[in-house]
Parts: sequence; structure tokens; C-alpha cells
Amino acid sequence: MELSPSVLDAVMVALIPIGGIVCLFGYHVFKFVLALIGGVVGGAFGLFLGTGMFTEGPLIYLVAAVGAGVGAFLTLALHFVGVFLIGAVLGTLVGFGVNVVGGGNPEPLTLAIAAVVGGILALALQRLTITVTTAMLGAWGGVIGATHLSGRPVEATSLPEALLPTATEMEAAFGWWLGLTLLGIVVQYVWPVKREIRRPSATTA
Repeated sequence: MELSPSVLDAVMVALIPIGGIVCLFGYHVFKFVLALIGGVVGGAFGLFLGTGMFTEGPLIYLVAAVGAGVGAFLTLALHFVGVFLIGAVLGTLVGFGVNVVGGGNPEPLTLAIAAVVGGILALALQRLTITVTTAMLGAWGGVIGATHLSGRPVEATSLPEALLPTATEMEAAFGWWLGLTLLGIVVQYVWPVKREIRRPSATTA
């Protein structure tokens, strides 16, 4: 379903601060990230069902909203489902990034395989997966939002197209995404270590 330019602009603006928080503090706000991803997946599934069941816009959005609520609830209630989805997102981003570096557009089957592999690895390596995925996901959102507002808007009329732009649209921003991802990983690993170091000194004083 296509979005109006004003709605798409609002989403892109919101992606910048949300992406920054998720990138730098994703492990510490993991429940929020789980709910966010579950809501997006559930909302997309609800939107797909709604467009097949109804023709009126309000009813379609109602089904999408119900799907988003159910998706957010399930990812919070069933932790392993949320972790799998986190890994699936990581796998999708890695698959897309590899294709961008290679100068091509990713095939849907390639992204699906990467998502499944990422989900399985996430269940085995949860701490590492959560940190890397939230850093990548947050950086991706921030870069997409900033690219849209920089005078070089992403050529898209729907949210999925905006979040997964073509390789040409992402070539200039790919370096920023990679750099912000590395920064997010470092911050998420260093910040809790500092907190753990302070606690013993406070108790011994």
C-alpha cells in the first residue's frame, strides 16, 4: 500500500532519533526493540491480510493495527521468537549489504535464506546477536531517515520500499551505515562494562 509523501516524511523523521537510540543502546532497551520488530512484522502481516479482505482504508489499517499489537505481544511473551526475529533482521541486513557491495540488487530468495540462517544463529549466540543486530538496525534506520531529509530522498512510495532501497540509492550512504554500526557495537559493549566497574568501588568505599 502506497503512503502519502507527508506520512512517509514523518516516518523518515522519526527513524533518526529512534535509530540512534536502538543503535547505541539496543541491548539495554531490548524489550522495546523486540516490541518494535514484532509490531512491524505483525503490522505488515495484518496489512497484507487487510488488503485481501477489505477495500476500505480504515478497515485495512485496523487489521494492520491489530496485527502490530499481536506481533509486539508475542515477541515479548515468547522471548525465543523475538530473538529469532532479531537474528532474521540481522541476516537480511547482511544479505542486503553484501549485494550492495557487489553492485547488485538482492534476490528475495537470497534474503529469505539469510534471514533463516541469521535467526538460527541468533538463538545460539544471543548476546552477540542482540548487540550487533540492534546496532545495524538502528544505524540503518538513522541513515535511511537522514538520506531522505538530505535533499536526496529515497525514491519510494511505500514503507517497505523506503526501508529496503535500491543498491544505487544506498551506495553513497553505505559507508555511514557501516561506521555507525561499528560505533553502536563499541558503545553497547563498553557502556555496561563501565557500570560494572563502578559498582565494586562504591561498595568498598
